[in-house]
Amino acid sequence: MLLTIEQLPHDAFTRAASFSFFVFIIAVNLLWITVKIVLWNHGHRGWFVLHTRDLRDLKLLAASETNPTTRRSYDILRYALHTCFTLLFIAPLTLLALGSLMSHAR
Repeated sequence: MLLTIEQLPHDAFTRAASFSFFVFIIAVNLLWITVKIVLWNHGHRGWFVLHTRDLRDLKLLAASETNPTTRRSYDILRYALHTCFTLLFIAPLTLLALGSLMSHAR
């Protein structure tokens, strides 16, 4: 995606797309590390690789939690990771499409 962005003319939409791509990559990595730390604190010793199994373990951990505040924070963490991963692709591609439409409309 970054190679495609570099080949496009550098208008405001292209710069915004590359910035949003960078921000969402950082956000996904931070959330993923947070998920791993939560799982490691509860005895799940896995490799430092993101698996869907980790998210399933976090969901099971949230379901077994008795404190509603902690359960809600685990659910928010899981949904935030899903949302950021989805927006990692949707936001930059939408901005690139808008930039392409604006340049062809002129």
